[in-house]
Amino acid sequence: MRQEELRAERRSIDLIGKLQSLKKHKIRQIEDSEDRLIASEDFEIVMNKAVDQLEDSLMEIEMRLQYGLMDAVDEYKLEIKKDLDSIKAQTDVFIKHIDSFGEEFNNELKAMAELEYKKWEKEANNEAAKNNEEIGEEEEEENQLFNLFEDKETLDEILDTSRTVMQKLIQSTESHITKAIENEQNAITNEIIKSQHSRSRGIIREIIQTCMNFKNEIKTDADLLKGDDDQ
Repeated sequence: MRQEELRAERRSIDLIGKLQSLKKHKIRQIEDSEDRLIASEDFEIVMNKAVDQLEDSLMEIEMRLQYGLMDAVDEYKLEIKKDLDSIKAQTDVFIKHIDSFGEEFNNELKAMAELEYKKWEKEANNEAAKNNEEIGEEEEEENQLFNLFEDKETLDEILDTSRTVMQKLIQSTESHITKAIENEQNAITNEIIKSQHSRSRGIIREIIQTCMNFKNEIKTDADLLKGDDDQ
């Protein structure tokens, strides 16, 4: 983008230089003219048209620069989107890996829990048969474990929940990361656009003021040339 600004600046300088050259050429023509009054009036008309053309050309250069800016911002956004898509893709792969690992772990844990339950149930039954009584209140802690094992659906749900929580934590982290990058990208692009628009408004005001000054100088030169002719 900086290169575009430098090229635009050089084109603007070249156009202003051509206007100055035209002005010098016209003044020499007036000085060599037999009727300076008529030549001076023609000078003012021709030069004012040249200034109007200069203003149009300078405005067009600035507009093209603005289009270039928007293209550059769009390209920047595309690059950021590629980075975000890459992060999301890697996160999805990681989540799938964790999900697969969690499923395998939970299945193994369920199998172990079921084996432990059968072992514990067998021992509990043997103990109850031996004592010819139900498990007493003094074994409340063992009862709670028994109840947990006995409700297999609840046990499965507890084990599955741990994997779901892990998935949500990973997805939440990924969301925070991508959101932070998006916010930073928006802040940067907004600052670029704001700065460029401010610069553009300043350039446009400068173009208008410069061309107005040129016309004032042309009128002053024309009046002086007419005065020389009157003398």
